[in-house]
Amino acid sequence: MNEQTQSPKSKRVLTRGLTVLALAVVAMGAMPACKHSPEERAVKVVKHVSRKLDLNEAQKAELEKLANEAATDFKSTRPQRAELAKEVEKQVLAEKADVTELRKLIDNHQTRRKEMMDKWLTKLADFHAKLTPEQKQKAAELMKKHSKKFKGRFGDDDDSSSRE
Repeated sequence: MNEQTQSPKSKRVLTRGLTVLALAVVAMGAMPACKHSPEERAVKVVKHVSRKLDLNEAQKAELEKLANEAATDFKSTRPQRAELAKEVEKQVLAEKADVTELRKLIDNHQTRRKEMMDKWLTKLADFHAKLTPEQKQKAAELMKKHSKKFKGRFGDDDDSSSRE
């Protein structure tokens, strides 16, 4: 489809898609610039969760194992994220974006994310099963407390006027 035959709606959709992809790439690119490495963030999470949920030594060891594995997984995906960023940048700089290529990039990225999500949901469910009822209650309270910071930003708030 050439530029003359594209409808204004399809041009808007393409422009929005490219904008969203570009923002995602910028966000992904900024993540490695965080002041803490994945390993440092893992240590911080283990310390915080262990303290808040009053984990025993076995639970803490299991959480440390999970956090270290998560840090390793995150680091191992850096080359893929960098490649995605380069490919999206190429499309943004191109005279005409290749929608087929963009869809392929998005599909591949979503497939990898789904695989990672499936892996981690299973691991977290296994860890959850090792928590006491009191720890599960504390975890629910922590989630509720922290979710207030993000309320309305991820589609969980019907009243967007209540954003802080």
